[in-house]
Amino acid sequence: MDGNILKKCHSNCLKCSNSQNYNCISCKPNHYLTEDTGSCFNNEIDNYYLDNNILRRCHPNCLKCYNNQNINCISCKSNFYKTEDNNSCQNDAIDNYYLDNNILRRCHPNCLRCSNAENNNCILCQQNYYMTEDNKSCYDKVIDNYYLDNNILRRCYPYCLRCNSSAINDTFMNCDECKLNYYLTEDSKSCYNEVINNYYLDNNILRRCHPNCKTCNNSFNNDNMNCILCKDEFYKLNGTNNCYKILNDSFYFEDDKFYLCDENCLTCSKGKNETSNNCLSCDFEYKKLYLVEDLNNCEYSDYSGYYLDKEKLILKKCHKSCKSCHGALEINNDTNGENHNCIECNENFYKLPYGLYLNNCYEFETIQSWKIISISTDLFENDI
Repeated sequence: MDGNILKKCHSNCLKCSNSQNYNCISCKPNHYLTEDTGSCFNNEIDNYYLDNNILRRCHPNCLKCYNNQNINCISCKSNFYKTEDNNSCQNDAIDNYYLDNNILRRCHPNCLRCSNAENNNCILCQQNYYMTEDNKSCYDKVIDNYYLDNNILRRCYPYCLRCNSSAINDTFMNCDECKLNYYLTEDSKSCYNEVINNYYLDNNILRRCHPNCKTCNNSFNNDNMNCILCKDEFYKLNGTNNCYKILNDSFYFEDDKFYLCDENCLTCSKGKNETSNNCLSCDFEYKKLYLVEDLNNCEYSDYSGYYLDKEKLILKKCHKSCKSCHGALEINNDTNGENHNCIECNENFYKLPYGLYLNNCYEFETIQSWKIISISTDLFENDI
C-alpha cells in the first residue's frame, strides 16, 4: 500500500514492501527468496545455493556452489580458478597448486610452488626441503649425486655418488663416495672406473704410487718403490723396482740398462770392475773423498801410495817406493838427484839413516851396491 493505494508487487513476489524484486516478503510458488536481498527467483542463480527453499549466498569466490564454504564451489567467479581436489576457488596460483587450463592442480607433495605435478618442476620447496639446482626437484635430505650448499642441492661430479663440494677440476672431484664400479683416490677424492697412472688399487681405494712411478703394484718404502713403469724421463734401476731421473749423478747406462754407480762415486762413466770403480767425480762435500787419478776410484786423503794435490783436489801417485808421501818425485836439475818425498816406505824399501836423501826409499840391494859405507841392516828404519 502506498498512500492508501494498493500497488502491484514484482511479478516474482507473493508479498512485498514495494514493487522491486529486492523487497519481497514471500515468493510465488516455485520461486525462492534470497536471504540477503529479499528477491525471488524461480531457480538457483549465480552466487547462491538453495537451502530449505531459501537462496543463500555462496562463498564470495564461487559463481555456483553447494553451500557457503569455499570447498563446495561448482564454478568460480571471473578470474578465479577451481582446485581439482577440494572444489574451492582461488584468484591465483596458490601454495601447493599450479594452474592448468583454468584448473588449479596439486603440486608434488615436496613442492610449495610448482609448474606441474612432477617433482622436477618445483618453483619453491616445502619447509625443510631443499631444491636441486638442475632439475628443480625438492628433497628433505641430501640425496645421492648432490651436496648441500646454502640450502640448494648442487650436482656432484658425475662419477661421485656422494660429495662435499663442487669439483675443482677433472682430477680433484671432491667425492666422498663413488658410483658403482668406480674407485676413490685417497688423496684427491676423485673417482675412476679403472686403475689410473700413478695409483694402485687396494681394497677398492686408489692409493698413490711413489712419485717416480707411472704405474705400480703396491705401496713404497725407502728401499722399494714398487714401480711397474717409470714416469716420463725416469728410468728403472737394473735389478730393482725403483725409478730415477738421470741427473748426471750416481747412475749410468750400459747395454740399454740403468745402473747405480759405486757408492763412493758422485758420478761415473760405467760400473766398477776388478781394477777401477770408473768414477768421474767424488763426494767431497759429505764423504770427503777424492778422485784417484790413475784408478778413477774415490778414496780418502790418506789412501796408501798417493798424495793429495790440494790445488786440483785429486789423489796422485807417490813414487813407487813410497807407502805414503808429501808429493810427487822431484828432480834436482843441477845434480840430477831425486827426491822421492816419501813419508813411509813400501814393503822391501828402506830409508837411509843419514845423508842428503832422507826422504827417499831404496831397495836393500840398491843400497848394498853403492858400497859407500859398511852396510848393516840395523841402521835402517824398516826391518828387513
